[in-house]
Amino acid sequence: MKLLLPSLLLCLLSGPLCAEHATDDCPCLNKRDCDPPVKDLGHRKEVFAFSDGSTDVEAWTWESITSLIVPSSFNISSKEEANTMCITHNKGRKFGITVEMDFSGHVNHTSEKAVEWVQFVAQQQKQWHAEIIAVNLVPYFSQDANSFWHDHVALIKMLVAMKAKIAKVTDIIKVACIVSWKPPCAEKDNSCDFTELSTDVCDFYILNPDSFTDLDEEKCRARPNIPLTKLLYGLSEYNSHHVPNNRVILGVSWHGYDYTCQSLIGNVCSMLEDNSTKCDFSMRRKLTAGEIIQENVTEFYSHQFDMLYTAPFFNYYNSTDHHHHQVWFEDSTSLTLKYNLVAELQLRGLALLYGDDLGLTSDYSDTEKALWTWPGHTVLLTDSPKSQPDVFHYADIVSGTAVGCLLLGAALGVMFVCVGLRKRIKKVNEPFVRDRQADVQDYTDDDFNL
Repeated sequence: MKLLLPSLLLCLLSGPLCAEHATDDCPCLNKRDCDPPVKDLGHRKEVFAFSDGSTDVEAWTWESITSLIVPSSFNISSKEEANTMCITHNKGRKFGITVEMDFSGHVNHTSEKAVEWVQFVAQQQKQWHAEIIAVNLVPYFSQDANSFWHDHVALIKMLVAMKAKIAKVTDIIKVACIVSWKPPCAEKDNSCDFTELSTDVCDFYILNPDSFTDLDEEKCRARPNIPLTKLLYGLSEYNSHHVPNNRVILGVSWHGYDYTCQSLIGNVCSMLEDNSTKCDFSMRRKLTAGEIIQENVTEFYSHQFDMLYTAPFFNYYNSTDHHHHQVWFEDSTSLTLKYNLVAELQLRGLALLYGDDLGLTSDYSDTEKALWTWPGHTVLLTDSPKSQPDVFHYADIVSGTAVGCLLLGAALGVMFVCVGLRKRIKKVNEPFVRDRQADVQDYTDDDFNL
């Protein structure tokens, strides 16, 4: 009886969470690892690290992230995959799951499929003891780019129903909507506006980095993961659709792509188009940061840098397939610029896709450690202004230098003019001074310096 009283009191104090944990089995050896973090890290920015399940997350640098998000393919019945949640909570970090919005065509929020989806997400959250639900909306909008307002309203009602169902159990859940680099139907009329409708249900908007290359109608060419010009345009469109910067999380890929060029003229790598006149992305190969270094170490350290896109790349010839290749990736310079952009524009934070991309074999442990310490996302978790690299402040430095040079030039100009005038203008003599010096009685007054 004495043992039951403290447990009962604890349940009464903890409320719904206690009821949840009493009914759900915890897969962790330490049952406390199923509980959400009790300590607030106090960070102003969020740094989400996504995992694809290819590496052991235990070895990650946890000091530089605030949350871990696992893919939708993870199964709680897998002991190894379930342990990812245990490790995350044990590190004092938030844990999240990814769910797919795998709908197409006309959407009916009252349909059997919609109701089952809401129940499935709620069940997943309970089983995984997750604090974040990342809803991947990119597949829906990539398939139904011409969806209409009533479809968007139906999607919102499904998300609202999902959030309300989970709120009956716990109120700590945050919904992160994974979206493309620009709002759906950004250039179309106002009848197609999912983004504005979703602001009440999406706590965060994670910009999917791969959407910069996969979801556009540009010419079929190799390109960087995140072209800076498109990023700034996409952010401005989200602002115009009433999504503030402090709810936007910039997705940054820690992987690159090796493009097979049908032609390489200058640094323009053109690819084939498929039957739908879209780029045939089967001719590109995804490479992790570690694989790029392993396969092309010479080209990696002697790469070129595109100042417009603020991204590195290199070209090489493959003697096996007899094609030129172009590889776009991220390095410490390009990542630092993007990390500082998050700080400058006061975005909510970063989403790193994927932490596993830095995973290498044991022979490359030193390289792996160096990649994890690339500057940038750790800086976002500190409040010290000295921690901010100066790379993003080149414009301020140049303008300040220019103003300083202008003022210095003006001061020197005034000084030189004064010196010149003193030499050219002689002092005026008194009248008849030369006659007094000559000791004469008749005054001639022929002094031209009067």
